[in-house]
Amino acid sequence: MALTVKDFAKVLKISDSALLERMQNAGLQHKSSSDEIVTGILIAIEIIKE
Repeated sequence: MALTVKDFAKVLKISDSALLERMQNAGLQHKSSSDEIVTGILIAIEIIKE
């Protein structure tokens, strides 16, 4: 099962649109809350949070 922007926004407890805006500001190409987030992006986010 793929993790979508919407799923990840729920985990982060923020709105889909807020997460999409942050991802786009970071240079990612996601355009919709149904877009999938690949594992590499999630790993990068975890590294940044540390």
